[in-house]
Amino acid sequence: MTIQHLFIDFEFTMNHSKGNPSMFRPEIIEVGIVSVIEDEIYDTYSSYVKPVLYPKLTARCMNFLGIHQEQVDQGISIAHLVDLLNTYISFGQTKVVT
Repeated sequence: MTIQHLFIDFEFTMNHSKGNPSMFRPEIIEVGIVSVIEDEIYDTYSSYVKPVLYPKLTARCMNFLGIHQEQVDQGISIAHLVDLLNTYISFGQTKVVT
């Protein structure tokens, strides 16, 4: 049986709910995906993702990750990302590696 290995890398926001460090609420703002089937790279994907809870990146986040507000503003929605991941998983038996 063929198994797909799905390598996924996420970058997250660095926001706290109303400045409260105990209420850390990270959101995905960048995704990288590599699909490997039978030891061959089948597909690759990379995109920025629009954050929902905290749509404006903090200066700390932008400086640390090197991601700019304009990049996430033009990114895909989290719903689109979920649909994309479901498409990859529909290829067959999948092992996710993060």
